[in-house]
Amino acid sequence: MLTVPQFSKSYLKTEGTLCFPGFCISDAAIVVLSGGNGAGKTTFLDCVYRMCSNNLEIGCFYLRQMYEHLLFPYKPIWWNVCLWNIIEGNATTDQLKARAKEHLTKFGLDIDITRYPASLSGGEKHLVLVLQMMLSNHQLLLIDEPLTGVDAARIEVLWQLLKTLVLRHRKYVILTSHIPIPGMAAQTAISFAGFNRSKLKLSLVDGDSANLTEYPGSINENCGKNKN
Repeated sequence: MLTVPQFSKSYLKTEGTLCFPGFCISDAAIVVLSGGNGAGKTTFLDCVYRMCSNNLEIGCFYLRQMYEHLLFPYKPIWWNVCLWNIIEGNATTDQLKARAKEHLTKFGLDIDITRYPASLSGGEKHLVLVLQMMLSNHQLLLIDEPLTGVDAARIEVLWQLLKTLVLRHRKYVILTSHIPIPGMAAQTAISFAGFNRSKLKLSLVDGDSANLTEYPGSINENCGKNKN
């Protein structure tokens, strides 16, 4: 089970505090945070990541928006895709190259894996980093707008790969999105106020037997007024 207590983000005194309800995810699942521009989706992930790093006993990987700079520019594409496998030291160079090629092919990326990140488009860099995250051993994956800049066909592939992570590797995935996700239908959801009282919704959309519930005693109004 993943349990995150109620948390908040404080701003200048005149702007108040943005408060988020805590939540519990009973088993491996994909949870989507949706809301309008400026509602606080990235701030939500930032806060969860800080809590994960400091308090939660779970390995966490966070891909924030505009994260292409996280690629190693002087390492080839196959190295960047398999970074965490390299750190673990559990495969040969030939095995890593084959693994990178296999996963890139799933995304329809027929590229030379010996090339360097500078030769890739923005969308290709984006997908290379998403693959790097998927091949890591972290149990909690936080992904800010993973579908932005991805064409329709690859969105479907990406979604299927995320479902595989949940079903086979028992990972928790929390992502933000502005656009519709293929076959997404919320099983359970928690709604709360974001910036300027705009609406945010945390929805469990995929998980075998998982359930999403609000953390006991988590009442949004009790931690001050959201920024307005």
